[in-house]
Amino acid sequence: MPFKSEEVRKAYFERWREEHPDYDRKRWVKRKYGIELSDVSDTCEACGINGKIQVDHDHGTNKVRGFLCSACNRIIGLAKDNPNRLVMLARYITKHNWNLTTEEMKEVDEFNVDVDSFLPKIGGEDE
Repeated sequence: MPFKSEEVRKAYFERWREEHPDYDRKRWVKRKYGIELSDVSDTCEACGINGKIQVDHDHGTNKVRGFLCSACNRIIGLAKDNPNRLVMLARYITKHNWNLTTEEMKEVDEFNVDVDSFLPKIGGEDE
């Protein structure tokens, strides 16, 4: 597509990107993971929030684990994919009852699973 000038070309593509904000993202996800984002639910598999979903993957194998909201995906990344750390944080925040409503405390009480029985120990790791 010929353009009269470089400025016209830049303006055209800038306007096109504004009108198609997810195009590059969809193409990148398809190329990297072989997944069509249009085939993926817009609901986070961890917390159930609807919105813009991200691909959660194992950084070692690049294998897709699922689809999460930005917050849940970042939490897993900050925990360095360590489920023990996530459980310890959940216990910590529950112990201190930080801003939990009565209904949320009931949910915590109902979640009566002995996670120690199936999670590996952290050992001496200092992450």
